[in-house]
Amino acid sequence: MNIMEFVKKNGKGILFCLMIAVPCQLLGKQFPIVGGAVFAILAGMLITLFVKDKTNLQSGITFVSKKILQWAVILLGFGLNLSVVLQTGKQSLPIIVMTITTSLVIAFVLCKVLRIPGKISTLIGVGSSICGGSAIAATAPVIDADDEEVAQAISVIFFFNVIAALTFPVLGSLLHFCTTNGEAFGIFAGTAVNDTSSVTATASTWDSMWHLGSATLDKAVTVKLTRTLAIIPITLVLALVRTKKSGAEGKKVHFKKVFPIFILYFIGASLITTIAVNAGVSADVFTPLKELSKFFIVLAMAAIGLNTNIIKLIKTGGKPLALGFCCWVGIACVSLLMQHLLKKTQDKKTRAYLINYFLEQFRTTLYRQTMFAEFELKINELVQNGGSLTAEGLNKIYHDLNVFYYGDAVVVDDLIDREWARIPHFYYNYYVFQYATGYAAAIALSRRILKEGAPAVRDYLEFLSGGCSKDPISLLQGAGVDMRTAEPVHRALKLFDSLLDEMEALMEA
Repeated sequence: MNIMEFVKKNGKGILFCLMIAVPCQLLGKQFPIVGGAVFAILAGMLITLFVKDKTNLQSGITFVSKKILQWAVILLGFGLNLSVVLQTGKQSLPIIVMTITTSLVIAFVLCKVLRIPGKISTLIGVGSSICGGSAIAATAPVIDADDEEVAQAISVIFFFNVIAALTFPVLGSLLHFCTTNGEAFGIFAGTAVNDTSSVTATASTWDSMWHLGSATLDKAVTVKLTRTLAIIPITLVLALVRTKKSGAEGKKVHFKKVFPIFILYFIGASLITTIAVNAGVSADVFTPLKELSKFFIVLAMAAIGLNTNIIKLIKTGGKPLALGFCCWVGIACVSLLMQHLLKKTQDKKTRAYLINYFLEQFRTTLYRQTMFAEFELKINELVQNGGSLTAEGLNKIYHDLNVFYYGDAVVVDDLIDREWARIPHFYYNYYVFQYATGYAAAIALSRRILKEGAPAVRDYLEFLSGGCSKDPISLLQGAGVDMRTAEPVHRALKLFDSLLDEMEALMEA
């Protein structure tokens, strides 16, 4: 299609959306706590009540609601300096991971309990947990959500954003957040508020209340941008899930078709910004592109509003609103809890204690129980080969295993040699190895949940509900853990190794 054909087909609809978006953008700058996107989607929904015949406009409106929305996500990448984001992420990443996981799990559970349509639940869960309208914009084409579903999700997200911007500074005061610097409240605002405009409003209010300049705002926005990176794995996982689900339903939807190509451009834009800034180019160069991204969001929301039946939206909005409320409260609570825990564990001794506790649990469950299992194996092999069991022989086997498993770091004396006699496991069925394999599987399950979120939680719940319908190995396979291979054990050992390094660093400090 050439330019003239494109203009003829889409020009009127695009122009109509622009006529709505421009004044809404200006209103959003005057009332940042609401934002231009909210004004645009409301204006679009009201106008469509009076403009019944949109035949000549529909092609352009559809183009704006689909393509312009994707372009907005791509341009968003120019606001991401990955080096700064990753530096901040070291501090805020645990909170970000937990808030995202919480929101997605809540969305998944309430989707089933309240029987909310899956696409709306997904959009609200993603929008609440990552970055509001931008995340919804990125997710909608991947799951093939229609404009009414997008409108409903956007409306829910922005409603609670406004409440957050109005109430969180007061909440911060009641909870006695530090008022001499903006770091703590900045992290809270950046993780618990969704849309950038609302994050900005919330953080700026705190700066004004305590005369902190822009300290809180700078921290909050950087944390918010760190959250934005979660768009990448979320969209890719959703594309895979949709492909798999369609295959199970007998439909042929290829991954290539639903793969969010625009996310690659988003990554490319982020890399361009990062390389340029690190090379000495001022970040201000990319400000126009960032502003254009915001306007494209407003423009797309106008188009989505025009495609939305506001009466139907109000009638069906109760359950999505309840879902949004639960996600909002859950994220805020988890953000506060994680900050509290991380703050409490900054003390080196406390942190060392917690790490040591885990390492000791790991040692006694995986290493020690594996040694027990090998002791049982050796004495059974001894009997099978015609040998006899004597106290001296059992002491020797147990001694050699302790030397092999612990090396020179542990003194192996005569008392250790006889420890086998007091371990009750050895007087029952041959089962002790299950402690080690079960622990390795549990670590693999927990790490997958923290990494993948809702899809991993769903698989875990299916694993729990499996009961005795299949053997344990098959049930774990369904949850993404293949105990037929050594991979889960290797991953568990890798985690142990990293925590051991951290413990050594704490001891040296």
